[in-house]
Amino acid sequence: MVLESSKWVMFIVGWLFKNVSCNSVAQKIYVELNNTVPCVRLLNATHQIGCQSSISGDTGVMHVLESEADLEWPLSKGPNPPYMVLLESSLFTKSIMMKMKNASSRVAGVVVVPKTSPPEFSPHTTCPNENTGRSKLVREIQVSNFSYFCLPMRRYYESFYDNAAHLNLTYPSNLSPEEQLEFVTDTAKSLTEVATAVACALFKQAGGNNSQVNKINADPKTVTQMLYGFLVRSNNSWFQAVMAPELKDILQPNPPQYYVGVAKSSHQANALTYLVQYLLANLTGTATNLTQSQCKKPDELPNESTYLYSYLWVQGVVPPNSTQRESFCIRTAVRLVKAVSPAFDLGDYVSKEYSTWTKSQWKFIKARIFLVASRDLEMLADLRRGSGRVVHIATGHILCQYQGRCPLQLRQGTQQPRILIASY
Repeated sequence: MVLESSKWVMFIVGWLFKNVSCNSVAQKIYVELNNTVPCVRLLNATHQIGCQSSISGDTGVMHVLESEADLEWPLSKGPNPPYMVLLESSLFTKSIMMKMKNASSRVAGVVVVPKTSPPEFSPHTTCPNENTGRSKLVREIQVSNFSYFCLPMRRYYESFYDNAAHLNLTYPSNLSPEEQLEFVTDTAKSLTEVATAVACALFKQAGGNNSQVNKINADPKTVTQMLYGFLVRSNNSWFQAVMAPELKDILQPNPPQYYVGVAKSSHQANALTYLVQYLLANLTGTATNLTQSQCKKPDELPNESTYLYSYLWVQGVVPPNSTQRESFCIRTAVRLVKAVSPAFDLGDYVSKEYSTWTKSQWKFIKARIFLVASRDLEMLADLRRGSGRVVHIATGHILCQYQGRCPLQLRQGTQQPRILIASY
């Protein structure tokens, strides 16, 4: 009986070591936080706003804030400061932020999750903002149609919340991504009417003949494809076809990042800028018969000119029953121009006429959640080194059965999740 028991103990030990070797803590402990948008610091000659992280990053015990009353734990009662406070956007208020700022020794940072949204939010005072020089254009449009567009559909005009969900951009559940791209939504139909009204008003302001106005109509299919590409999934067949081969990697299975800040490189624009450039070139340019080499050096040809046009080599579509794209060259009047404030060209850094804001940010920033080892995990690690007891083996086996993952999974209640914000 003693020998039989020893066999069972050896079997359990072998089972544990086998699983430990392929389920290390290092592989299980970190969770990368993707699609994060870091807070930055904005500065001009007299003021600065925003925030920053420490030069080597910041770490804190994660504390979920469900109400302002929960601040007592990270600010005074919690035994393991500093804390990294996780809160929804509805709690991202001046009152709460000032309380955490005043207790900065106990708060390492704040992570805002845009799970909920305010009833309405826009950086503009009205929709559209009458201070931007559009009041004359609005009068040219049928006011009732434009008001319908602004109020029910654009409560978050040009803000973080101006997204697919708040534009009521929905699709039948049984559609594939490609079918969604082609599906004309109610939102697309409404925006098509608005686009037609705006185009007609611009045509008349530019001196167009009134007899031709009725021929101007926006295409609902184009509108619905643009909505899908910019608000749902940039990596779709249409955007793939109009992009340059070397830029195809900027297309993602999600919307592009809309934050625009100080250029990180003097030679490269951000992904959204390229998307808009190539899309406008596709919609307004002309397809040519130029080869790829000719497209790069069109000035060597008698009837082409880079003074009048820019030339873009794009991927093209994949024909039916083929795997190769039919790439081609587009001749277009669309050009990229650096958005530089005249104040910096003039050296007038206290200008009241031109913008003088600059931005301070890290070249690279990332965040991840990880678990601090509990006493139970330390005991299991001792066992792996050969200094444990049989009771530890049984504990590890039961723990694995309970958690349903691996023997090194931390017991609920003894783990301490932390968030690390790293800057480079």
